[in-house]
Amino acid sequence: MAATVVLVGGVVWLVVAVGWVQMAGG
Repeated sequence: MAATVVLVGGVVWLVVAVGWVQMAGG
């Protein structure tokens, strides 16, 4: 159960990071 939370959190963080980089980098 905890592993699933960590996995989902990591995926969300990855999506946010990619979106932020694209927005910052144009």
